[in-house]
Amino acid sequence: MLKVEKLSYARNARILFKQLTFRLLPGQILHIVGANGSGKTTLLQILTGLRIPLTGSVMWNGISIEKNREKFTENLLYVNHRLGMKAALTPNENLYLCLARRNLIDKQSKQKTLQNIRQTLEELNLKNCSDTLLTQLSLGQQRRLSLAKLLLIKADCWILDEPFTSLDKEAIAFLSSLMEKHSARGGVIVFTSHQLAYSSPSEIKTIFLDADHVR
Repeated sequence: MLKVEKLSYARNARILFKQLTFRLLPGQILHIVGANGSGKTTLLQILTGLRIPLTGSVMWNGISIEKNREKFTENLLYVNHRLGMKAALTPNENLYLCLARRNLIDKQSKQKTLQNIRQTLEELNLKNCSDTLLTQLSLGQQRRLSLAKLLLIKADCWILDEPFTSLDKEAIAFLSSLMEKHSARGGVIVFTSHQLAYSSPSEIKTIFLDADHVR
């Protein structure tokens, strides 16, 4: 369970949000809607522990993420609007590096890990560019590549910053399906967008951020 209590944050004397409180139970999805500059990414950074709020707390399963950072990080998958991969590497190499950083390389067989990566890229229609440098991929291909983490890394809490941006209809449907499956398994999802355009049969909450207040 992800619980947020009385979060406040200001930037350049401007309050982005104040006394923000919500709770997400297993299987629930939170959609944060707001324009650029409304504080969506800042809020996600606070939820992941990358930024400290002015007031308030974030708790995972009843324990502050500050006091239980290692355990929370193991249960967290944060995909932001920046790709977070190395431009001089290929998709194969980047995903292998990503798994290695989380100590998720199969100790019995490196080939098994590489096979999982290949299967994931094929599922995302990226098989033909698996050995292409990141700089040579289109923006849409790069965005689809970011979804590979959702398939390769097991985590209970997904924090997704603008995950539908620059995706084609097929990729949007694929991501929506992934989110539905994660929710059905009891996972928690927080994601952002510019507008209220996401519909889901799962239980979903919505928070609107704007220049003046949260509603």
